[in-house]
Amino acid sequence: MVHTYKKEVHPPGFDFLGFNIIHKIRWSYVRNTKKRIFSKQKLITLINPSKSEVKTHLRELKKIIKSHEGLSQEKLIDLLNPVIEYWTLSKRQFSTFRLFQKLDIYVYSYLWDWAKKRHPMMAESKIRSNYFHKLGNQSSVFAKKLIVNNTETYKKLFSHSLIKVGKLAYIKNPDADSLCENSMKF
Repeated sequence: MVHTYKKEVHPPGFDFLGFNIIHKIRWSYVRNTKKRIFSKQKLITLINPSKSEVKTHLRELKKIIKSHEGLSQEKLIDLLNPVIEYWTLSKRQFSTFRLFQKLDIYVYSYLWDWAKKRHPMMAESKIRSNYFHKLGNQSSVFAKKLIVNNTETYKKLFSHSLIKVGKLAYIKNPDADSLCENSMKF
């Protein structure tokens, strides 16, 4: 048994099916001032992917990239896209955009190491121009330039942050308000 709000022996909250569930005090700033106020609903339930789940996903991506160093860029994209897409779609309801951006940064660094290992003597600017392209408003997209029927297309790696994060539904717990009032009295 653990508590989702009080810090007793363990940190509050628990991990369940790859998610971390925790209660926090809900507050907001008054507009145009730096004064904090508490809302009527004192506690909110936060559900995020657990740290172990995120680490496992990153380890899986790193393993795919490291084990296929000799593969072409196109085939590597084919291997990585389903893994990234499935994980992102399954976690988007309870994730933040910042988490997805951090994951994209890690994947970029793994792919940069992969490209540098393939071409150890090539200049970094040449590696960047061969493997990472500017597509629309995105820069440094890991993509392969393809020419099909005299038209230039790109086969690009799926990005975590391209998936829109789902809107979270607030869970109202009638006992949570009384819990918060009791715990704030000293």
